[in-house]
Amino acid sequence: MGNVKKLRDGTEVTLRLLTRDDTDKLHAFFVTLSEKAREFLYDDVTDRKVVESWTGNIDYNNVVPIVAEAGGEIVADGTLHKRNNGPSRHIGRIRVVIREDFIGKGLGILITNELTVIARARKLSSLYATLASRSEAAAIKAVENQGFERFAVLPNFLMDRNGNLENAVVLVKDI
Repeated sequence: MGNVKKLRDGTEVTLRLLTRDDTDKLHAFFVTLSEKAREFLYDDVTDRKVVESWTGNIDYNNVVPIVAEAGGEIVADGTLHKRNNGPSRHIGRIRVVIREDFIGKGLGILITNELTVIARARKLSSLYATLASRSEAAAIKAVENQGFERFAVLPNFLMDRNGNLENAVVLVKDI
């Protein structure tokens, strides 16, 4: 990896695998995100120890983390999660997080496409994403524009950091 791509506005970004050496950059990326951008992430990404645990224990067989860099900074993070055994070993889950000033420039499409290529190479048959119906409505539209279809809506399935419940939208794409 290490692919240089151009965004809609002409900005160049480099897509590459996350490495052990990315702790500082990844942590800096997450702490620059607004609280709203972090509200439905599974972990407290502002906690440096969380980021250190990820970069210190990378296992590309289970989670493939990629980052987008621009100007020497990480501006987006994408992950493909998969199981190596069991009944869902043919399915991958993706999650993409983009710094606010890079949203709407096509970066999410590039990362999702890259994760799809990786998933195909790993012989997965489907990908899915779970997003919050209101808070992540723009991301839902973007994912749908990439061929993901709404598979289910789970009422009050997600809870933000303040305890507010929101419907989860599960989107699936056969690859």
